[in-house]
Amino acid sequence: MLRNKPRTKRISDPHARSQNWATWVAAVAAALAVPVSLYSLYQSHEAQLSATREDVMLRVSPYHGDYPVTFKDWLPAIADDSLEDGRGPDFGGVAGTLWSVLIANNGASPVSLVSYQVQVADDRHAVYYSGLDQGLVDSQLRPMNLPVNLAPGTSQQCFVRIGAGVARHALKYVREIFSSNATVSQDVLSKGLALHETDIYGNRVKPMMDGAKVVGWSLETSAPAEQRFVVVFRSARGIPFSDASSYYEFSKDR
Repeated sequence: MLRNKPRTKRISDPHARSQNWATWVAAVAAALAVPVSLYSLYQSHEAQLSATREDVMLRVSPYHGDYPVTFKDWLPAIADDSLEDGRGPDFGGVAGTLWSVLIANNGASPVSLVSYQVQVADDRHAVYYSGLDQGLVDSQLRPMNLPVNLAPGTSQQCFVRIGAGVARHALKYVREIFSSNATVSQDVLSKGLALHETDIYGNRVKPMMDGAKVVGWSLETSAPAEQRFVVVFRSARGIPFSDASSYYEFSKDR
């Protein structure tokens, strides 16, 4: 008759158990070290990009103060009484208007803006014409040269002269105003046109009178005809920063 052998009790080795536990802990630590290392590398990369990324805010808006306005007649050979016959371009000339440009460096590195351009935006493409870009000027209306260098956290305001198109309907009145004044300011031009119930774009306006003197005016339409100008600055790294604005847009949220 066979008898089962008595089971022998295993004697656990505390030293072996300690080694197994240490091995398991080391394996877990090694496995966790990989994603931690990758995350640290990612964070380092992002910090480096943040330090070198150019972050420039550009805000363009029409300047509503008074200043000298220039005028270029595109249709000098066409008499005033023939301007409504449809011949030639929609605009009969350009008036040099002033637009404020606020540039702010919101990044962590210096920025150098080395070039700029002005264009007219429509629904399909950009539009250019002679006399559109009339140059950068400072707050004293003196010609301003590039580059514009901005340290981190700083801003600068400058102005750009933009040739706004003069509607054929308004052209004869603009001619009268410039022929009657040696120097024409924005105030003189806008009030002189308002006396004839129009602006440079040919929109109908209502003059506000103080006796025989025009002291202001208001638009008679909620959807005025106007141009939308785009100003683009480009940094030394070739990165463009732009903003768009129009004359009657200043009161809207942008």
